[in-house]
Amino acid sequence: MDWFQRFVLYTQHCMAQEFGFPDCNELWGGLFLVVVCTVGLIVLRFIYRSYGSWRAEQRAVEELIESQRVASPEVMRQFQWAADKAMETDLSYEQMVEKIKGETSKRKDAYQ
Repeated sequence: MDWFQRFVLYTQHCMAQEFGFPDCNELWGGLFLVVVCTVGLIVLRFIYRSYGSWRAEQRAVEELIESQRVASPEVMRQFQWAADKAMETDLSYEQMVEKIKGETSKRKDAYQ
């Protein structure tokens, strides 16, 4: 008999016996190890595919952000709005009030 036939005979013998039969500990241990490794490989494959799709999505988002960039970051920092400098102007208070009133009246006229 070759080794495969002996293994099949051994497996049939262990299946016919009770679970705690001491001669079959190697078979049950081997089967447990095979099942655990198979489940582990399936879980790792799922994790790898999930990570791959997540990474592809991140690359697509980065490419979208890059395509929507108007200028380099240095130029964008020069024209960034700062709240503390928002009211700095060379106009007097009265001139600013007149300018605001003029703009609001233009908007009202545009809607009418």
